[in-house]
Amino acid sequence: GRVFDALSAAVLRRESVMLIAGDLGVGKTTLCRTLVETQERKARAALLGNALLSPDDLLRLMLHDLGAVSPEDARQGKLLAFTREQLMDVFTRFIGELKASTHGAVMIIDEAHSLPAATTELIVELASLDSNRDRVLQFLLAGQPAVGGAPMLPAIVDQKINVRTRLLPLERDECEKYVTHRMAIAGGHVEFLPAAVELIYALSGGVPRLINLLCERAL
Repeated sequence: GRVFDALSAAVLRRESVMLIAGDLGVGKTTLCRTLVETQERKARAALLGNALLSPDDLLRLMLHDLGAVSPEDARQGKLLAFTREQLMDVFTRFIGELKASTHGAVMIIDEAHSLPAATTELIVELASLDSNRDRVLQFLLAGQPAVGGAPMLPAIVDQKINVRTRLLPLERDECEKYVTHRMAIAGGHVEFLPAAVELIYALSGGVPRLINLLCERAL
């Protein structure tokens, strides 16, 4: 809740590049999807889950998912044949349309720790362009804080992060509320006793993905 509120406030302030770091299974993807759903009510938003993208492919997917090209052009796959220069022309035009409409757009990229260095550098370049000085297009990167001891992002990119958040495993009381909430959504009538919740918390370390797995196996 705290991380979601912090990121929502950062989007409202039009922060340029935001970061959410968290270990495997703590709920980064779920939080990103929730952000997309809430932002789509008042701005354009899109989520990319495949981070193994070249700079040009990132541009193509971003422009497609944010609706920078017409549905007809998208169906015909026109972006696939565009050069970097042509893609940048579409991007610049899209930024102008966003400014004219007074609406913003948020591009959320999951698994950002897997991004090629050149692709993360392009993100910073796009966020810092003079045409985007009003920050009508914002970027949120979500990923693991370190993989194999390597930093999540190249240093030159890391220095450009405006807002940093960290998603941690749930605490004991949060774990109980989480289990109760998930059971209510599922519509089940089974209740996990306090002793069972204690065991689930101890075995999962508060990681939501493991909590889900243990509850599923128990049921």
